[in-house]
Amino acid sequence: MTKKIFLFTLLSALLLTVAGTANAHTAKNAGSSHTSALWVWETDAITNSSERSELFSFVKSKKINTIYLNVHGILGNDDSSLKDFMNAKSKSLQVEFLAGDAHWALSENHNEALEITNNFVDFASSLKKKLRPLALHLDIEPYTLDNWDQDEEKVATEYLDLLNECSSTLHSHNLKLNVDIPFWFDGVDIYYDGENRPLNEHVQSIVDSITIMDYRDFANGSDGMIENAKDEIAFANEIGKKVVIGVETDEVSPEKVTFYEEGETAMKKELGILLKEFSGVHAFAGTAIHHYESYKELNK
Repeated sequence: MTKKIFLFTLLSALLLTVAGTANAHTAKNAGSSHTSALWVWETDAITNSSERSELFSFVKSKKINTIYLNVHGILGNDDSSLKDFMNAKSKSLQVEFLAGDAHWALSENHNEALEITNNFVDFASSLKKKLRPLALHLDIEPYTLDNWDQDEEKVATEYLDLLNECSSTLHSHNLKLNVDIPFWFDGVDIYYDGENRPLNEHVQSIVDSITIMDYRDFANGSDGMIENAKDEIAFANEIGKKVVIGVETDEVSPEKVTFYEEGETAMKKELGILLKEFSGVHAFAGTAIHHYESYKELNK
């Protein structure tokens, strides 16, 4: 072997080693970067310093890195408390400002949601970039309205119009929109904006990310979390959006929709199966737990 060939072979081997190390490091970081979120409906955590400290201790103990913080009634009315909250949280904890009301889906109530959106823009703009909330998070469930059963297409259309308005306002200020949707939206076809498509696809095309209320207490099977979320994740992967998968811990029926009976250990096992299934999928952003008060009471 000539000296030139030997050096070339040695250099190639070194480059392959470096590349392999870099790829392993990237894969390790990718696995640890998933969202682990928690819905927090209790506004006491914003206005009461001791409640705030309790929340921060809880999320740290559960390795939660994102909270969906209910700001309805606070944002625009007590921004100083919100600023205190954002200043007090750890740098590693991300916050999305949560608000929602099913009635906002109807055209005559869009102004209420748009007021929240504008207040969010004003608030975020008043903070240094590193302290800003990650997104506005809307929990609007139009299917809970009587109007839904009477005219599903009309209500869905008005709901999508609202998401378009909110998204447009936020995007004009480089801010993001995340919305909660049920896993079965992929089974509801709606004609909107010239296309007849599943409702989840219309929603996902408008917003930056969705959190699926994938409320089942098992990951595998024909009605499990994985099966129920696969269409939304596949579509998100296609259009470059993100999906978080949410589970329930509250005492609700039927039993299969919540981990209330099974407890935290069982929940972590099923979430582990879910994470393994979707870990290599770019669109999969992580998991979320509904919600703070019920999770605190969840048996091991």
